[in-house]
Amino acid sequence: MNKFFIDSDIFLDIFLERNFFGKSSALFYDLCAKSSDIEIYTSSICISNIHYIYSKHVGSEVAKSKLAYYLSSFGVIPTSENAVVKAIESSFNDFEDALQYFTCKENDINLIITRNKKDYALSRIPVVSPVEFLGN
Repeated sequence: MNKFFIDSDIFLDIFLERNFFGKSSALFYDLCAKSSDIEIYTSSICISNIHYIYSKHVGSEVAKSKLAYYLSSFGVIPTSENAVVKAIESSFNDFEDALQYFTCKENDINLIITRNKKDYALSRIPVVSPVEFLGN
């Protein structure tokens, strides 16, 4: 089974219908959600970030409703104390992405999907954008 981690920027692209990015992210997400070979995950940190940003555009209740709807098609993986310690000790430039990376490592994630690839430069897990995944 392929376990994909989807970073918050991908969900925000979909929810906010960001021009080019929203379309490719939505196409990628739909493909993965319908696949019997792929399990989709994100973290509680991403959920918090998504709600915070999206609710500024649509209000808290609409943001919660949208998250609840999507929650049926992905899992939320926890960030452990060990992942936090590793992130603190790491050489990652972006602390949040270090947290995501070490959370993914602990949960045997096979692929990280994000548009923010530069901050995952130290990742030993493959990192791609939705556009790259789709081959466009």
